[in-house]
Amino acid sequence: MCIRDRGITTRFSQNCRRRLVEQQGVSIILELMRNCNRSKPHQELLKHALAIIAHLSQSGSTLDALHHVGNPTAEVLMDLIQNFRDNIGILTTCAKVLRRMHSSQEGAAAVSHVPEVKKRLQGIA
Repeated sequence: MCIRDRGITTRFSQNCRRRLVEQQGVSIILELMRNCNRSKPHQELLKHALAIIAHLSQSGSTLDALHHVGNPTAEVLMDLIQNFRDNIGILTTCAKVLRRMHSSQEGAAAVSHVPEVKKRLQGIA
């Protein structure tokens, strides 16, 4: 599976993460994530896609790319948290990425622009 391989390479290679960002791979992965449903095959695909996004969120240069894509990353992650709150792996990965995004001023603004973010978070608890 290509996305699994991309998850491995983005984990170990800053150069691979940078090239993924340069080639607009982030928006493609976010669109893929947005279109996943709750089926088991989609959950497996989603775990690999989330791993890539998590790897991108670990360094400053590629973390910034999560703020500058067509699909708002924070909104996609919030949707996933709501839809998969019973799947601890997906939920925690999304929460970790949101926390990293929120660590910068630009990221905090992106998270706060998610429609009804406070209400949605309270609904998860």
